[in-house]
Amino acid sequence: MVNAPRDRRGTVYVAVLGVTMIVAVMALAGMTVARLELRLAEDAKDLREARLLAYSAVEFGVHWIDRTDRWRAELENNTEQAEQASGNGTFTWKVVDADGSLTDDPTDNVTLTGYGRVGRCVVAKSVTLQPAEGAIDSLEFGLYANAGITLGPGFFLTGNTEVNSNGTVGFNGSI
Repeated sequence: MVNAPRDRRGTVYVAVLGVTMIVAVMALAGMTVARLELRLAEDAKDLREARLLAYSAVEFGVHWIDRTDRWRAELENNTEQAEQASGNGTFTWKVVDADGSLTDDPTDNVTLTGYGRVGRCVVAKSVTLQPAEGAIDSLEFGLYANAGITLGPGFFLTGNTEVNSNGTVGFNGSI
């Protein structure tokens, strides 16, 4: 009878341990990849929501400026406004006048930038706002017509009211 050498008794055990280690490393790598893919999916969702919040911030800022007569005096140049909560994130906005002063010239263009923030994602969207041209000519007069005007008795104009027309102006009564 031939006896097996003693140094070979643990070979099968070491082989099984080696295979188990390889399987464990593969399982841990798979879990790491799955966790990274989940984080990427969450970040992509947050990015989409942050983008929408940035657009909302711009719209909010434009609306605020539109309804606030003295907005240039009330805002500080290049200063973010109070954070607003919305959905899973927040948004802010700011107005920047290139020359550094919002109040020096009401005809200066300004850049309105909206920021949307969700999780680790921050998105900025900007628009340039140009002041509207001056008032239309017809608003310079108390009474204006594109054609002729005939005023009858009982019609009164007070103060320095100007009357203008692209046609003739007539009055049937006393002034």
